[in-house]
Amino acid sequence: MKLFLTLLLIFFSVELFSQHQYFYKGTTIIFTEWKDTIFLGADSKMALADNKQNGDITFQPYCKIQHVNNIFFAVAGIYGMPDSSYFAPDIIRLEILRGGSFKEINKRIHNIIYRKLNEAITNGQIKNDSLLHANQKSIVSILITGFINNKPLLDISYYPLINGKVKVKVDTNEIHKVTPTILTLGKQDSINALMDGGSINYSKINSTPTLNVAGFPNFKILGMPDLVYYLLYVESIKSKKDVGLPISIIQLTKNGYKWILNELNCK
Repeated sequence: MKLFLTLLLIFFSVELFSQHQYFYKGTTIIFTEWKDTIFLGADSKMALADNKQNGDITFQPYCKIQHVNNIFFAVAGIYGMPDSSYFAPDIIRLEILRGGSFKEINKRIHNIIYRKLNEAITNGQIKNDSLLHANQKSIVSILITGFINNKPLLDISYYPLINGKVKVKVDTNEIHKVTPTILTLGKQDSINALMDGGSINYSKINSTPTLNVAGFPNFKILGMPDLVYYLLYVESIKSKKDVGLPISIIQLTKNGYKWILNELNCK
């Protein structure tokens, strides 16, 4: 039986605001849709670094999947920055609460994120050289999804830094109109090894009777949550400096949502 799904894997460098610091380094977010059910999965490792090159780094867990009512979002990239009004999760929450169509909400978010990032660069609020020289790379990426009028919708926006200025690239879809595919971004060699021509190779994943997943003896992929967990787990093992446990997974349908894994007690 064919498994029709839309799978989106996002791996970005991440930085989050805390006074004079950013959260930075890696995040892995996985989005899937199959038979009118969405699964979102994410790791929880965030690295807190000074707003300068080679600043001190500490780690702490963070809920990377958030929502307002029936609209869910995940941010990768610069979450916020010192001495500015830019804090991505708060901007997204406010614009969702303001209301409007899914398209209108996302358009406002794109414009605000774009404007505030460029203001921060112009005003010299980004001092981390590795960010300022990240030419052609997204310094922020945002995934927003949910069931609107019983239809699963998806908006992905990227904010690459090109010649010292932030641009916006947007991919908005009614998920049912998307050809089943797998989209991968950034560093994810361990996951790419499980793929053939843009699709998951299940024979590679299940080539042995059981999979080596710590804490889960005899782990097998029996459904979509298992696949999401396994891909995140593999990346956390191969990219220990950037991706870490615990893993959070949430299931969305037109009837609501429920957490499949939620060790951090995310709301």
